[in-house]
Amino acid sequence: MFPMDFLLIGAFIAIFYFLLWRPQSKRRKEHQALMGGLAKGDEVVTSGGVVGTLTKVEDDFVKVKVGRDVELRVQKQAISATLPKGTLRALEDKSDKGGRRGKAGQDAKEDEAQTQPSGDG
Repeated sequence: MFPMDFLLIGAFIAIFYFLLWRPQSKRRKEHQALMGGLAKGDEVVTSGGVVGTLTKVEDDFVKVKVGRDVELRVQKQAISATLPKGTLRALEDKSDKGGRRGKAGQDAKEDEAQTQPSGDG
């Protein structure tokens, strides 16, 4: 039974290594490479889901432009991914087409105009 105990412990260590430790180490290395490659103008997503463009990269922090006059200072660790160039512009174009000034807003104005009483007494 003694060799069987070593075999069981060895199998447990191998499972722990291949299913937990190795993938986590790989993700950590990828994230470090991502943080090292950040540059001004990159489009990023933070771990909180905020999407924006980097305007300044410092040692531990970055500034992310999320609106016309809105910049957020975020820790580098909070950057979860970079986006392909032009993604933010595509998102803005998409929201302009179907956003506040889209068809839904026009339908609401038309319905409002139809329900108002006319001046004909």
